[in-house]
Amino acid sequence: MNKLLSLNAKKMLLLDAWGAGITVLLLAVIVEPFQEHFGMPLVVLRLFSIIACVYTIYSLMSHYFGNRKHTLLLKIIAFANTFYGCLIAFFVVRYFEKLTLLGKIYFAGEIVLILSLVIVELLTAYKTSEK
Repeated sequence: MNKLLSLNAKKMLLLDAWGAGITVLLLAVIVEPFQEHFGMPLVVLRLFSIIACVYTIYSLMSHYFGNRKHTLLLKIIAFANTFYGCLIAFFVVRYFEKLTLLGKIYFAGEIVLILSLVIVELLTAYKTSEK
């Protein structure tokens, strides 16, 4: 955890891009093709994929072209990630009865991971902005 908190805003944006990219990959290669084993409707999974893809592009572009505004850009993606985590939670509640145990575990893990990342991103952004 200390290593994560020692990263600067620019590096956190790259970490966020990796995380969002892994989410896209997991959704496209595992969750969507085996949708019946997770229980979340395909249209919702595709929405999650599109959002994660947009976040990947945003974070990569912010990392490489942020021009010293990395702290602000990190705060923006942290709030966007908060929205994404809440959106997942909304759909988990909405389709709870349809979700399989695997689906409940996967999406609960996704929510915990995303919101943990948000905390680290915001701590990093506010630590950086104090300097």
